[in-house]
Amino acid sequence: MVGCGNSRLPEQLVKRHGFRHVCCIDLSKAVIEGLRTHYAENGDTDLRARLEWRCVDATRMGSFFGGRRFDLIIEKGTLDAMMCSGTSDAAVALLKEIPKLLQPDTGRFLLISHNPNRDSLLVNHGAALRVREVRL
Repeated sequence: MVGCGNSRLPEQLVKRHGFRHVCCIDLSKAVIEGLRTHYAENGDTDLRARLEWRCVDATRMGSFFGGRRFDLIIEKGTLDAMMCSGTSDAAVALLKEIPKLLQPDTGRFLLISHNPNRDSLLVNHGAALRVREVRL
């Protein structure tokens, strides 16, 4: 999960939806350390073993994970925050990292966004992603 913040979504993915392993990244060391502490104090050792917390720059994920591949990458707000900075450079860099991390052919990227400019970014970013939009 990219830009996990202090979301409890990773915990729910394991507990309610049967995910075997959830790797969560955030740029904030304070957030990652806080989550590690929270789950270390939580008595659920199975849950703790299934959650991984890493302090990682989302625009450089590919080099950090060094060839590791994921079945699903969830992004739920980091791209929107990056696009608020006045330039889309960081958002484009994030999108270009996603194909490096997805399982070839079967990996999926789930982007949850409320930014009205995301459509043009997704089409024109230059990353090797096929886009299918689902509006709710």
